[in-house]
Amino acid sequence: MLLDPMPWKRGLLALGGLLCVLACSREEPLPAPDPAPSDPDLTRPMTASAVSAAVEVLNPSDPTRPLYHTFGTVEHGEIYVRTVRLRNLESVPVTVLEAMAACSCGKVKRITTTDRDGNLVQGNMGQRGNILEIPPGAEFQIDIVVDTNKVKANQPKLAILRIKTDSKVQPFLTFEINFLPESLFELAAPRIALGMVPLGGGTGETLQIFSRASLNQARLLEVVETSPGLEAHLELISGYDNNWNLTVTAIGQTHKGLLRGQVVLSTTDRDGQGDAGRLRIPVEGQVVDPIVVLPDIVSFGRVSPGEERTVQAVVKGLAPGHRIRVNEATLTGPSADHLSVRLDPIAPNEFDQAVQVEAFLTLDATAPEGPIAAQIRFHLADEAIDSLTASITGAVEKTPPPR
Repeated sequence: MLLDPMPWKRGLLALGGLLCVLACSREEPLPAPDPAPSDPDLTRPMTASAVSAAVEVLNPSDPTRPLYHTFGTVEHGEIYVRTVRLRNLESVPVTVLEAMAACSCGKVKRITTTDRDGNLVQGNMGQRGNILEIPPGAEFQIDIVVDTNKVKANQPKLAILRIKTDSKVQPFLTFEINFLPESLFELAAPRIALGMVPLGGGTGETLQIFSRASLNQARLLEVVETSPGLEAHLELISGYDNNWNLTVTAIGQTHKGLLRGQVVLSTTDRDGQGDAGRLRIPVEGQVVDPIVVLPDIVSFGRVSPGEERTVQAVVKGLAPGHRIRVNEATLTGPSADHLSVRLDPIAPNEFDQAVQVEAFLTLDATAPEGPIAAQIRFHLADEAIDSLTASITGAVEKTPPPR
């Protein structure tokens, strides 16, 4: 018979296993998790009259949530203002330092108070760090603007805005504005983005619009208004009775810069009756020269020592059917001796006029360490402008030291 050489060890293991089972079967309460950190203005208690240790909201929509307001269901495309009246409860002046918004649909438009003589004092919203000083005990007013053009229709939205002050008690006030922008129509995009528009115009974009047929019988009727410099055409898509294409074209632009406007369409009501409804669609673009270089800053990025690298730029006319001819491209600047360029006209006609001209810029392997700095000039033929220039940037990295 074989004897167990280590019976005492096996006994200890068995005893340990029994103790483990007993310990694991006990029901011990789990410790409560640490509370998540919150903003001071969300955790500081307020009374039913919307009073905290630092500020009192004098006209709360909901006394239990004094910094919250709901507009409810509103008409999409309109602008709404929530005016909040408050009082500084501190014994010292409080300075409004900054107004911040979480999205483009909301902004703090104005902050005002009154001086000792009762005169209105308006804050300077552009002076970050010192917008307005609120005397102790003084009332002040914050106007919050909500632009429903900046959000998608028929989806609930919560706009969050934050006021930062130098208060030691409550340095932040976070406002929440809830609304549901309702529209009888759905748009494929919230606005028509024309992008780059050449001087003189000629470019356009198409936006698809459809009515919410399951909810209403509303229909688009016609274009009733367009901003100066825009033409618009509304067309019912074949095979549908509630789906349209709106095509907007920029025309006659004489000055470079931002282009903003709108197109207004007449509509029926929800039941498909009348013509008094209006659907306003914003239009945006940027008026530029009729021929452009893309990108206007050509970057090689960070180049390893001894590396040859090629990047691409494009010269093109923006107006439909505009063909161009580039006679040559010249390079100037500190890095020009280490650069070369090859031009490749795309689909040239018998007059060597191309749909666009692609430029391939090559940095040779002998470029020294340090910044890459040069300019490329494209010399044009038969155009109102004789040349276009783009900057060339980048950097050749330092050679790593030997190990």
